[in-house]
Amino acid sequence: MHLDYVLRLCQAHIYLHAYIRKTGILFNLFLLDLHMDLVIGGSGFIGTNIANRLKREGTAFSILDKKKPQAESEWINHDITNPIEPMENIDCIYHLAAEGTIRVCQENPQVCFDNNVLGTYNIAEFARKNEVKHIVFMSSYATYGNSNETSTEEFPLRARNHYSYSKIAGEAMFESYAHEYGIKVHAMRSAPVIGKHLIKGVTAHFYQKLKSNSEEIEIWGSGEQKRNYIWVEDLISAMHLTKQKQTEPYGFYNVGGADVVSALDILALLSKKLEANPKIIRDEKAGFKGDIAMQIVSSEKLQKMGWNETKNFNQYMNEYIDWLIESKFETLML
Repeated sequence: MHLDYVLRLCQAHIYLHAYIRKTGILFNLFLLDLHMDLVIGGSGFIGTNIANRLKREGTAFSILDKKKPQAESEWINHDITNPIEPMENIDCIYHLAAEGTIRVCQENPQVCFDNNVLGTYNIAEFARKNEVKHIVFMSSYATYGNSNETSTEEFPLRARNHYSYSKIAGEAMFESYAHEYGIKVHAMRSAPVIGKHLIKGVTAHFYQKLKSNSEEIEIWGSGEQKRNYIWVEDLISAMHLTKQKQTEPYGFYNVGGADVVSALDILALLSKKLEANPKIIRDEKAGFKGDIAMQIVSSEKLQKMGWNETKNFNQYMNEYIDWLIESKFETLML
């Protein structure tokens, strides 16, 4: 083989690798014998942030979702309630696809089952048949139910709603597949997540209401419902750490921030940021069966592995509110 040909081949490979790092799009995996990640539910809030992180890190990936993703990537248009077609060279699946609204799950159990249980089974089967090495599963703090104590991983699971039960079912299914088929599964029992591209949840709801009427705002219940929210980038770092350090086939991890905040705390910060001073009207009868009033999760297990959050509540919440303002979030919801 001539030296100039070898040099041109090496140069082409370097250019292709640079393109992969820039775009996150990978061509001809089979010929190059490269592996990639598959972000299932990559069009959603957490999935978009994972895709952006993978792109920055130069990791090849594709997104599988029934909705077109925001991140620039190869898009596999697929509904996980149906079996997934075979793919080669998948190293890790990020399973983020779910019906995540507790109220929707309560009002329509079939939607909850189809997306959160049947969909998870289809992903587990895809991983088994295609020799996937890792699955990162987005579980939830909600599996612990209501508690005035800080929940560790040793706490009993006390689901209060269909959504929580569907996440417990997903964990059980993946634990079985991990031990039976040698897939490493990393289940993240995450507190509520905050970050760019989030268009649901308490903060987005309050923001939308204040933009339409800054004089008064109605809240459900007392407003004292408490959580230890987590910044999305710190959640992703926790996912990556478990992939690197977990030795057993199956592991489950709480991930939450150090700051415990209430709905009223969020409203106060948001009002200050928007220079609003709304009258608060409490609807004490609001809410729904299965709602979780109090749940704080301990991240001590992850911290012992070397994980720590990098932004506190005020830092990431201010960053998130800035994104809501800059993205003209209120117009996105029309």
